[in-house]
Amino acid sequence: MTAAKDTYRKLSDTMAKYHIRSIYLLIILYVIVVGIVKPSFLQPDNWMNLLRSVSVYGIISCGITFVMLTGRTDPEGTAAFARLFHEKSAKVMMASARLYPAALPLLTLCRERGLAAGVVTNKSRPRIAGILEKEGALALVGTVVSADDAPPKPAPDGLWLAAEQLGLPVESCLFLGDSPTDEAAAHAAAMPFLAVLTGVSAREDFSPETAAVPSLAVLLDWLKGGGGR
Repeated sequence: MTAAKDTYRKLSDTMAKYHIRSIYLLIILYVIVVGIVKPSFLQPDNWMNLLRSVSVYGIISCGITFVMLTGRTDPEGTAAFARLFHEKSAKVMMASARLYPAALPLLTLCRERGLAAGVVTNKSRPRIAGILEKEGALALVGTVVSADDAPPKPAPDGLWLAAEQLGLPVESCLFLGDSPTDEAAAHAAAMPFLAVLTGVSAREDFSPETAAVPSLAVLLDWLKGGGGR
């Protein structure tokens, strides 16, 4: 017990000496442990996904951040700060966002095979349209359904709208997603679902009955080999 107390005291003294807060140490330990359990967690693409996923919380916190920085509490100033933050973050995210390597070839092959493709996202329309256009994918999709067009996933409305705009029955579509939220939306819409394990979610995060592939490259190779004809 004494040894444990001594170790704790030494750790506390070291953290105090170098002004290290315990929350930072916990974050570092979390990253190390998760990185060991799931090495793909440390991939750059995964970190970009994480940043994009939590960006909404940054926008939500704009109000209190403005008050803390300026001491002002007027609604007009807070709203202006939030708007400017959103505009700037959207530009940064669009500039830094990248499609997975197999995404563009997969969309191109679908177009050549006469397979309709669309995008259903919880992002805003300007943001997702900007990313797709920048990456050369916008012309390859028949529809883009954003959070501006339908209630966000896991609500099924966006999937129903995409199927309607593509002129396809819901049951003849296949929804690709990388999160349990996507899976829940597909189930609610009664649309077939395929999990793509390139996001932060692991295989065990999805239902055991859900089919899964490690990446879009697997689906691309399957189509190249004659699948889907």
